[in-house]
Amino acid sequence: MAVRTEAPLLEREAELSAVGAAIEAAAAGAGGVVVVEGPAGIGKTRLLRAARERAAASGMAVLAARASELERDFPFGVVRQLLEPAVRGGADDLLAGAARPAAAVLGVAEAAERDVLADPSYATLHGLYWLVSNLAEAGPLLLAVDDAHWADAASLRWLRFLLPRLDDLPVLLAVAARPADPAADAEALAALAADPGARLLRPRALSREPVAQLARAAIGPDAGEAFCAACLEVTGGNPFLLRELLAALAAEGARGAPEDAAHVREIAPASIARAVLVRLARLPPAARRLAEAVAVLGDGAA
Repeated sequence: MAVRTEAPLLEREAELSAVGAAIEAAAAGAGGVVVVEGPAGIGKTRLLRAARERAAASGMAVLAARASELERDFPFGVVRQLLEPAVRGGADDLLAGAARPAAAVLGVAEAAERDVLADPSYATLHGLYWLVSNLAEAGPLLLAVDDAHWADAASLRWLRFLLPRLDDLPVLLAVAARPADPAADAEALAALAADPGARLLRPRALSREPVAQLARAAIGPDAGEAFCAACLEVTGGNPFLLRELLAALAAEGARGAPEDAAHVREIAPASIARAVLVRLARLPPAARRLAEAVAVLGDGAA
């Protein structure tokens, strides 16, 4: 069975440079925040993964969480996913003193103490901060949160609580989110991005040259200019859409000939169709009716 290899990160030099600088600063004891914003498929997760790989290579400990629509109604779900692995087997030392209130959030407290989950008090937020501080005593730390637009309210509140307290800790918080997502808490995400110490990254769609490079890597070195231009046109340079389009074309045996360019505009990869249907399902009924109308009327519809 063929295994799809991951395409290289192209036109992300500025973003990777900013991530590297933030990691170096955190390793030197000056913590901070990196916020990666953008639409679906633009490559936020890839950048976050690159941050995790670079941090690990530099000797930093890495803790990661990925928010989910299915879990956003559970208070501190993202926090627990992020920090729970770190306290397994060593909870007594890490959760001592001021960090003790964090034990209830992480499921290692007595049942009587767990009512804090329903009402995240200052003591709970402060306890979670001290847990991070205790973890950072062992060395620099990266906290990576992906898909933060689906994070539960209590976790977002704690991330905001953490921001102004990172300056003197060797801790880098890296967050990826789609602020425009209908389910997003736009105010909370804006507060993360607006923090004075935050590095805000907004990766752009790929331009002509990297699209052509990826097309030729997937289809073959003989893929023509017209074919590559068609790939750019139909995907808008969105890395996810481009990857799925090229995978579908490669599976069909396309070689990038001039006659393949017309087919590029006709093909609809199943993975993209599924992704679009999932996103439409999150929108109000009026949005779905509009999408149906545009699908019938075609690209020239007003």
